[in-house]
Amino acid sequence: MSRKAHRNGIKKPKTHRYPSTRGWFPRLTTMFRSTLCLRISSMSNEQVDPKFMRNQRYAKHGSERALREARAAAQSA
Repeated sequence: MSRKAHRNGIKKPKTHRYPSTRGWFPRLTTMFRSTLCLRISSMSNEQVDPKFMRNQRYAKHGSERALREARAAAQSA
């Protein structure tokens, strides 16, 4: 790497383990087209169904509650 590369610091790429289920904001492409061109092309434009997201949230809460109750039962026994 050259000296110029270190002037702004060499940063790790901002990656996430799971892609977003809510999609991305479409105006972002017109606002920052030159700087985010590569990042936006790799992002998914599709959004998961809102009904599925709502159900997923409630299912997660229910499984946490069941786990809590199971731990309490195991501790008292």
